[in-house]
Amino acid sequence: MQYQTPLNEFDPLIQNVLRQFARKSHGVDLIVKGDNYLDTFRRAIFIDPRFPKRDDSKKGVGYISIYNDNDEIIYKVRSRLIQNEKFRRGSEDYYTKTSKNVDKIIKATLSYLRPFNSNEIFEFNSGLIHDMLGSWRNELYKVGRGLWDRVTSDDVFEEVEHLRNIGVQFKTDVFRELAGQVEARYEHKRRNQQLVDVYHVFITENRVMMTVKTANYLNQHGDPPKEMQILNSIEELPEEILANISLLKILGSDSKMIDGVGCRVSDREFLVMKPLATDSNA
Repeated sequence: MQYQTPLNEFDPLIQNVLRQFARKSHGVDLIVKGDNYLDTFRRAIFIDPRFPKRDDSKKGVGYISIYNDNDEIIYKVRSRLIQNEKFRRGSEDYYTKTSKNVDKIIKATLSYLRPFNSNEIFEFNSGLIHDMLGSWRNELYKVGRGLWDRVTSDDVFEEVEHLRNIGVQFKTDVFRELAGQVEARYEHKRRNQQLVDVYHVFITENRVMMTVKTANYLNQHGDPPKEMQILNSIEELPEEILANISLLKILGSDSKMIDGVGCRVSDREFLVMKPLATDSNA
């Protein structure tokens, strides 16, 4: 038995137990260190030298300690091998035995403070193997993760378009499909960047009601700005709006938006688009 804490620094009662343990355990290979929670070491933690990092009171081989209870000295042995059915299974006390009799406690230390057995070592190594294998597999997981977080769908489509234009033959079906959708992607982007005024026109027998929803509402929250006009006849509509309504009567299917023209909701109701010039198409 090896002493990480000098024997003479332990409480005399603990020293006595340790000496008898060393004499009667027939050279069992354990390390003993003190746990100083009072003015002297009143707890001795036993460590399997093959596993020096398992050196605390719960992960180690076990410990012996003393404490006072109504002016009486109580000895305690804690070991993962003890199963004290007086206490709830799995609780800290479940792994302990206590006694006022030093001979009983020495017998308990000899029975329960033992190096880890082969099954326990297997369990240690099983966890270690799992941890080390997982560490090896995931070592490069974060490589490029910051870059991937910055990649947008626009970046992907631009690269696909570039590769397609220089004649690259894509290996996977999904990239071949992306190459066929480049134009649709750009059209989607154009539509969402295009500023338009939208005219809602409702025609009755006696009058025309027109509501204008202006372009700047597209990028705002809440209700869009509106301007209501009531006209006496359809001929009073602005020429461009009237022309689009005429086209929608001929070409438009109900509830289908035609780019740059608008939508026929019904024979009496129309949504007319008026694209506005931007810096790119002015």
